[in-house]
Amino acid sequence: MKTRTERTRCTSKMVENEVVRLNQLVNDKDQEIKSLKKQLIAYRLLKQQVKQLFTIIEIDKE
Repeated sequence: MKTRTERTRCTSKMVENEVVRLNQLVNDKDQEIKSLKKQLIAYRLLKQQVKQLFTIIEIDKE
């Protein structure tokens, strides 16, 4: 572990690059979340349709 005096000094460019990198990471994760939300909605709709199909099948049996 580096001591306080041995730590690398951060230049403004280093900080700027890290901010850009972190912003990109946040944007990527945001897109991933949006995609997962769409998949969840599609899954729920499909699940609902399957339930309706089974209900129709049960009614047809009677």
